Amino acid sequence: MSRPGDVAAAEWDLLTDDVHWSDGAYRLLGRDRGLGPLTLDALPALLHAEDRPQLCRLVTRILVHGQTGAATVRIRRPDGRTTTVRCSGTPLLGRDGRATALRMLIRPVRT
Repeated sequence: MSRPGDVAAAEWDLLTDDVHWSDGAYRLLGRDRGLGPLTLDALPALLHAEDRPQLCRLVTRILVHGQTGAATVRIRRPDGRTTTVRCSGTPLLGRDGRATALRMLIRPVRT
């Protein structure tokens, strides 16, 4: 279960396909640590269908345009509860200026 002060961190490395989540990410997103972190492609499955386009726009902004960005979305937790979170992302850029990884902080939003 997430706590009010939880800040989750996640990183998706585009070059190696490595994914790293903080302990807070597992708690906040309600995912069993034994299942490992979700790939960036699988992440939208956690969201309400109406919020998926917003996450897609955020990821495109970060990875395609190399810009930071943020979005507020609703997560469907495995226990059936919905948690509203604020996702703030930033790209890690390679020498050629292209995104090589995405770093994201995820915070619960009080509703």
